[in-house]
Amino acid sequence: MTRIAKRIDDLHYQNFHVPVLQHQERVLREMGCNQQYQVGHVHADADYVDAQERYTYTTPTWPLRAELTAQQVQQLQAINSAVRAALQHRTITLSQLRRALTPQQLQEFAASLADVHEPSEIMYGGGMPEPLRDYNAALRAADFAWSRFEAQPTTPRHNALSVKKAGASMEDRAISLYEHAIERLADIFTSAQRGDYGAGMYGELQTWMDRTVEFDSLMPNAVDTNPYAMPRVRGSKSRYAQDSGLPKLSKRIKREYCALISLLVAGCELAFVLPVQKPQAMTHQEQQQQRDKLRMLLRKLK
Repeated sequence: MTRIAKRIDDLHYQNFHVPVLQHQERVLREMGCNQQYQVGHVHADADYVDAQERYTYTTPTWPLRAELTAQQVQQLQAINSAVRAALQHRTITLSQLRRALTPQQLQEFAASLADVHEPSEIMYGGGMPEPLRDYNAALRAADFAWSRFEAQPTTPRHNALSVKKAGASMEDRAISLYEHAIERLADIFTSAQRGDYGAGMYGELQTWMDRTVEFDSLMPNAVDTNPYAMPRVRGSKSRYAQDSGLPKLSKRIKREYCALISLLVAGCELAFVLPVQKPQAMTHQEQQQQRDKLRMLLRKLK
C-alpha cells in the first residue's frame, strides 16, 4: 500500500506541478550567507525551489475484516492485479477497472477524471489563449532575424565594411520585427482590457506570460525592443524566457492518477475496518474528500 501511495504522489507532482524555470534552467534554493555549494557538487532534486515534497509512508495498522464474500475476494484480486500493472508502469485497462470497481465506484472514477484537482488545471488546462498565437508567430520571426544578426562574424577578414553594413541591416531588421511584435502584444492586451475577448481574458493573458507585462515606459517592467526584454509566452523554449514553466497536464497521467486513487480506496474499504466509516450517501465533493483523507492516513511528513 505504501508503494501505491508514493506512486500517486509521484503522478500528482509529475502532472500538476508548475516547474520554476529561468532561462530554461531550474532555480536553486537560496543558501545562507555562510553556506555555499562545494565545487563539483551535483545538485539533487531537493536543491531546487520547485523540488517535489517528500513523504515517508507507513503501513496502516487497521484491523482486517473478519469475513469476505466470494465476490469481494474476486474484486480484491482484481484490484491487486490492476495495481501491480500500474506499479510495473503498465497501463490499467478499462476491463481491469470494470473487474476491480463496482458500478458506483466506476462512476466516481469517471467523475474524478472530469474534476479539477489543482489550480494549475484552471490556469493552464485550456491551453494558450488564442490571441497570443499571433504574437508568438511575430516573436519567432523577430528571434530568427536576431539569431542571424548574432551569427555574423565580429572580426571579418575580408570585406569588413560590407559585412559591417550587412550586420547593421540585420540588426535593424530584427529590431523592426520586435517592434511589430510589441505592437501586436499591446493591441492584444488593450483589447483584453476593453473586454473584447470576454471577461477574465486580461488576467488569463498575464498568467500565460513569463513576466508581468507593462507598457508604461516609467514602469520597471517596461517592454523594450530587444530579445532579452521581450515578454515570452509560458512554454517557450527560448533562452531569453524568464519563467517559462508549464505543467504537463497529461490526460494519460491523470487517468492513472485517478485510477490508482479509486483502486486504493476500494481495496481499503474491502480489506480493512477503516477508522472513518463511509456514509450511505455522499456528495461528489464529500467522496473526493474521503479519498484524500484515506491517502493522508497512509503518509506523514518527514
